[in-house]
Amino acid sequence: MVFKVFRRPLPLETGSPPHLQRAKKGQRLWMGDETARQQGEAMLNRVGPMYGVKYSWDSRCSSAFDSLRLVLWAQTHGKNEEFMGAIGWRHFGDDKQLSDRQVLLAAVEEAGLDRQQAEQLLDRGGYQKELAEVSAHWLSKTMVDAGGGMMVSGIPVLIFQSTNPKQRSEEKLHGSIPQHDIEAVLRRLEALE
Repeated sequence: MVFKVFRRPLPLETGSPPHLQRAKKGQRLWMGDETARQQGEAMLNRVGPMYGVKYSWDSRCSSAFDSLRLVLWAQTHGKNEEFMGAIGWRHFGDDKQLSDRQVLLAAVEEAGLDRQQAEQLLDRGGYQKELAEVSAHWLSKTMVDAGGGMMVSGIPVLIFQSTNPKQRSEEKLHGSIPQHDIEAVLRRLEALE
């Protein structure tokens, strides 16, 4: 079985209520639901250290558009995960803003990408159209019915697709997903190959 992993960025600013767009990270992540925020932060604070991650919830949210444009660019260089790791610890652990160009460029360098190329990309507005297109496409694929006529998208959403031309199959898993659920999907897809 062959796996191809692609990140499809979705800007959280889109559809986020204006009062949450510059809120503290945890407030926006849980859309202002204080109980969910407390429970979610407590869970991440318990799990994070198991993987060497210490979350910080003190900084304010900022626009992620430039960082997401750089994610798409990094994918073209095969450095997607390296860039995501470099930007992730800065944002979630060090309270750095995703809209801070120097933070982004430091992450670019840590990922082994060319800083000057990244600066030029940001200056010329590179990947804006692609980000809008990929976001619209994947947002439509990741929405689920939350009842009462309301649609929501969990983070993350994992979409698995079979490559067997005779038996196309797609499965989606939303939100924090137990490993056994992922393994079950992989076993089902492997049986189709």
